[in-house]
Amino acid sequence: MLAELGRDAALCLSHSAYHSQVFCLFCNALAGLRHRPLSVVLPINLRSFSPSWDLHPDYQFLWETATLDDFARGSKELREPIESTPIAKAVFQAVPLHLPSGNIRPIGDFLEVIASRIDESSGVAWNHRMRDIFIFHYFYNLYPAHRKLRYFGSALKTLLRSGIGVGLYATPINCRAGVKYVGGPFEKCVSSNLTIIKTYLRSFGVEAISTSELTKRARNPKGPVFLDLAFQCDESDFFTPHNPTEHLRAAARKNLAENISMLAKAVAAK
Repeated sequence: MLAELGRDAALCLSHSAYHSQVFCLFCNALAGLRHRPLSVVLPINLRSFSPSWDLHPDYQFLWETATLDDFARGSKELREPIESTPIAKAVFQAVPLHLPSGNIRPIGDFLEVIASRIDESSGVAWNHRMRDIFIFHYFYNLYPAHRKLRYFGSALKTLLRSGIGVGLYATPINCRAGVKYVGGPFEKCVSSNLTIIKTYLRSFGVEAISTSELTKRARNPKGPVFLDLAFQCDESDFFTPHNPTEHLRAAARKNLAENISMLAKAVAAK
């Protein structure tokens, strides 16, 4: 969709559950190229900080990060694939999850809930299932020293040092459904985590702006910016009204692509 929005060339690095370490090392590789992009836009997926992604053995991307690091250092040796092991998966399932409510449950409990075949007609059982999934994905307390957050800081320093414009945005989540199934504390928790992200980024000179300011900034770039789109979409913008992921319908994806395109131009190096 980005490629259809104008004449500028765009490259998208995309894969399910890619996280900030992958992006950071990719930025290191970009910095060593003779021809560099005018801007880089980094997505901040709130689920990437949660145990559901952060601790998942299949989402560490050890081979990808090692290969990108090799490239940045000038190594041309091809690495063997690095796969997660059954032991790593068993340990992941046994990790105790300390919930903001004070309860402690093993991650395996939430994985079983996700795998369960319960449909909406089940009533209370369905509501409990959706509550647990939203909690597993987004209901956590982010701390400023989280390594996935710090990787964004490293990427920022690398790109700015290389003269590449930087934009960041928080990907939309189905907050209204989260509040419906978890309650008012859900939005409060997500908002608190977003505040921590903005405060951390501000220490690198990143200014938080709204979508209405994008066009103005494109005419007069003033450095890196952060666009908070976490609450931009409502239930109808997702695959289903109760969708507990970031999967958007076509119209919402097009709107997101337009915002990303404007963001890229607003921070592009001149």
